[in-house]
Amino acid sequence: MPRYLKALHYQLFLLLLLLVLCAVIYRPGLGGPMLLDDFPQLSGLMESDSQDWHTLAGNYLLSNSGQLGRPVSMASFIASAMLHGNDLRYWKAANLLIHLMTALVVFFLARVLLRATSLAAGKEAAGWLALLVAGLWLLHPLQVSTVLYTVQRMSQLAALFSFAGLLAYSSGRMRQVSASGGGWWQIAVAWLVCLPLAVLSKENGVLLLLLLPLVELVVFRGASFSIMHAKSSRYRFAVTLLPAIVGGVYLLLHFDQLVLNSYAAREFTLTERLLTQSRVLVTYLCQLLVPLPRLMGFYHDDIVLSRGLVNPVSTLGSMLLLAGLLWLAWRLRRYQPLVTLGILFFFIAHALESTIFPLEMMFEHRNYLASFGVLLAVVAVLARLGRQPWLPASVGIVLLLVCSSLTWVRAGIWGSTPLLMQHIYAVHPDSKRLIVINANRYADGGDYPRALTLLGRYDDPGFRLNRLYIGCLRDGRIADGELQEMIAAMQGVVNDQAMTGLIGIANLGLDGKCAISGRLFLALMDRAAAARIQAISLQKLHLYRAHYLQRLEGLDAALTALEAAFSVDSANPVPLFLATEWLLDAGQVERARSVYARALWVVADSHHDYSDFTGPIGARLDGATE
Repeated sequence: MPRYLKALHYQLFLLLLLLVLCAVIYRPGLGGPMLLDDFPQLSGLMESDSQDWHTLAGNYLLSNSGQLGRPVSMASFIASAMLHGNDLRYWKAANLLIHLMTALVVFFLARVLLRATSLAAGKEAAGWLALLVAGLWLLHPLQVSTVLYTVQRMSQLAALFSFAGLLAYSSGRMRQVSASGGGWWQIAVAWLVCLPLAVLSKENGVLLLLLLPLVELVVFRGASFSIMHAKSSRYRFAVTLLPAIVGGVYLLLHFDQLVLNSYAAREFTLTERLLTQSRVLVTYLCQLLVPLPRLMGFYHDDIVLSRGLVNPVSTLGSMLLLAGLLWLAWRLRRYQPLVTLGILFFFIAHALESTIFPLEMMFEHRNYLASFGVLLAVVAVLARLGRQPWLPASVGIVLLLVCSSLTWVRAGIWGSTPLLMQHIYAVHPDSKRLIVINANRYADGGDYPRALTLLGRYDDPGFRLNRLYIGCLRDGRIADGELQEMIAAMQGVVNDQAMTGLIGIANLGLDGKCAISGRLFLALMDRAAAARIQAISLQKLHLYRAHYLQRLEGLDAALTALEAAFSVDSANPVPLFLATEWLLDAGQVERARSVYARALWVVADSHHDYSDFTGPIGARLDGATE
């Protein structure tokens, strides 16, 4: 047996041990809670009693969180529901299994790249360095907030198929460069199989369109294509520039729709986002290179916006640092290609979520793919600096031990809701989202003074609304003067905190648990609906307005509000179903049939199952008479 094959067996055995170690380290974290997007994306599926694939697929195969519905990821969640019901531990265990599978792909990808760049002296050395890359990626503590955040299986699957596509492409090109022939089927798999699977897992899988050309330009540099040597320059142009050009043209043609319009409901501008993202990217680098617990957390909505190049001054420093990294990548492209690849990989992996698109400023799971580039560059530097073979090995072992220890601690924290909330609050005491969560937790336990004190840290409309909600829980009423003051203060962006307070008050009023002036609260909702608000929040507001209008002004006014709710999202028939029920309650059967027919037209074009509505309403219509 050749020596490099024997070494590969040892490397795979050690990788298996690292995979087992990772599973043991993560095990305490599997009992952790649902968080943020887990609820809107997964709670309905978890609560479903159906075990029929066709029914579940009809209801949940397409998510509303992305343009393409993310059917690959949703299919995996449906499988979890069918196999394990609502036992969240098994859902998180599936995430962990995907993490282990991805690490295996990362090992072989790093091995191919190391061999292709001749950084490692032979296949044996390439395998050992690849083992270090895969181990660091596998055991890095920053990955905890992706693996144990259930819904981010979407990010995991997109990364898995992206890495698989890079591996297939690189392996095919290695065969061509080594003149062994073939390789085209592997390249085809990268483009025709892995790319669609990545994109249909999560939309940022489209970045594989840029990562494949990056590997070609930096690692293979257009080396001979076995059956297209004469046309290699054309092929090189196609795989490197054409996807970027097509994507750029599409973005420019739809710039208002895809980018600018969405900023209306954000508390920052496009310029402020771009400036702030320079600091966010530097923070990500710090988290990857110095993975201390105080640099991490989960909620990062406390990040200060950059209002200018020197406001704060760290904005300019961050931009200079990032520019320096890009300059370094260019200078080292011939002598240290993997350092160049790693740096550019990091930037490209953040090209969607850290640039012009009006997403929330920062989430750690956005580094699940990008972290590979940073760790690959670190190992490449270690390999060059180590004059003696034992030096990179010793440093690598120390790094693996440090990462394992930190990940074990972090996984334990993520396995306990009180510990997780306590840790995140200690790291991010100014997180508005977390303050509202903690205040509601205190209020649920009857500790109203503590909840109101916590909410008193800020005086923006969102926090004022939540203080009204807590007061409503405590006193069973809201004074008219307080509502009038709130109406005057309601301006700017209606953020998540404001919606939490509004919906909480609205439900208490409808349930008779809090005495409020319906007229004043309706005026407050009207003021919020006229402010800068996201479409999904606006539709919710119109639905609540309809309930209050029905009580105060009658059916016709309520129906007008339901039409307004439907106009916000004409793919959602729920406002029409509600209008049908209210018309039936009023004995207006023919109008009800007309509205119900419109709802059925929407249902016919929908991928969701609305049988919970159509069944009972259809039965009522069948037996109804004027």
